[in-house]
Amino acid sequence: MLDSTQAEVANSRHACFFHVAPFGQAEQHPALLDGSNVSLVPQFDFSRDSLSNESEAELYIGVTGLKPPQNLALLFQVVDGTADPLSQKPVPHIHWSYLRANRWVQFEESEVEDKTDGLLKSGIVTFAVPRGASDGNAILPTGMYWIRAAVASKSDAVCRLVMVAAQALRATFTNQNNDPAFPAKVLAAGTISKLDPPSAAVKTITQPFETFGGRGAELPSAFQTRISERLRHKDRAIAFWDYERLVLEAFPQIYKVKCLNHTQYQPESGSYVYRELAPGHVTVVTIPNQQFHTLRNPLRPYTSLGLLEDIAAFLRKRLSCFVDVHVKNPEFEEVLVSCCVRFHEGGDETFLKKKLQESIARFLSPWAFPGGGSPSFGGKIYKSVLMNFVEEQPYVDYVTDFQLFHVFVDSTGVKQENESNEMEGSKAVSILVSVPASDHVVEVIKPIAQHRLTEQCPCEA
Repeated sequence: MLDSTQAEVANSRHACFFHVAPFGQAEQHPALLDGSNVSLVPQFDFSRDSLSNESEAELYIGVTGLKPPQNLALLFQVVDGTADPLSQKPVPHIHWSYLRANRWVQFEESEVEDKTDGLLKSGIVTFAVPRGASDGNAILPTGMYWIRAAVASKSDAVCRLVMVAAQALRATFTNQNNDPAFPAKVLAAGTISKLDPPSAAVKTITQPFETFGGRGAELPSAFQTRISERLRHKDRAIAFWDYERLVLEAFPQIYKVKCLNHTQYQPESGSYVYRELAPGHVTVVTIPNQQFHTLRNPLRPYTSLGLLEDIAAFLRKRLSCFVDVHVKNPEFEEVLVSCCVRFHEGGDETFLKKKLQESIARFLSPWAFPGGGSPSFGGKIYKSVLMNFVEEQPYVDYVTDFQLFHVFVDSTGVKQENESNEMEGSKAVSILVSVPASDHVVEVIKPIAQHRLTEQCPCEA
């Protein structure tokens, strides 16, 4: 509301100045903005720590039926793993604010409880909407209370949204002499439809998505293994073995873990810092289990940012206070093949070329194809072995000019492409993978043309 002095200034103006935004418009005047300066065009920014930040991306959520001051629980259902796994998520990342008198006002830290880790996984965000929130704003459709999520950078470090739903809560299974295997069963969406006991204050209950996180009763063999491991590490991360077994036991989504001591592997000033002689630092590198993941790129099985943060938080509770742990994805270094090939006669050269490219990719990265293996750290690739594999293909006659290239990014951020007869990862956190199948260079050797004399010899007449 305006005091008498502000009202007098506002009423004495001879012209009105409006901002036309994408979804509405609002009058601009210092008296209407608590003395703030008026910009010429609408500004998409927010203030944090007394600094103004320009928004790279914004999400607007309109809610009806709200009666501030009131708590609001919103379910954010996202597609797990769709955030860019190579982005370094800023902390804090997402800025939450509400609309009051056509101005965005920041939520206090105590007014937001985020269970999504910054939209890295599905979860509930609870807002304590203050009394000052209004639903009569002109800059966005009226009749709704508006909440905004804004980021200043790294908008690709959040997952893709599927749904935002209000009045959300989380239900947890309680064992009541059920079948031991029942918790591992995934309940389809719509299975849960009412409360027990019923409540007259709740009209309808919907379960829009299937259940998650269930684990069945432990098998005797698994129990023996877990107890033996627990007696050894005692729920503390001291040795390499402790880190790896703790993570594999707590996170079934992870297939393989590699722990590196005195290794620093973390972002700094927009680029990754990698040092293999850094006392006090421990690096944990993970490979996801493809059974539990919809991979963005099968040739490069990255662990999602949300899961990496969960693993880091899990380990920090079991570490010495003198250890700085980094949980990261491995660095994938590509292998490129270039060769000339002569196919057996009678085959379609275009089809056989594509088939050979896919066979090379399958040989280098078998996990990216049905029935393949799983990626592993270390190991070498030999040019002679790969060339022999190509020559043994039933549709290949012979191979010439065979070359093997190692494609990777060095410590200075420069992409390197080196030819080598024997190839291995340049770092302890590296895994060798194939380039996309179509990028392998396969040149087809044409058959030699049969030339005949243009003149006929008289003796042949």
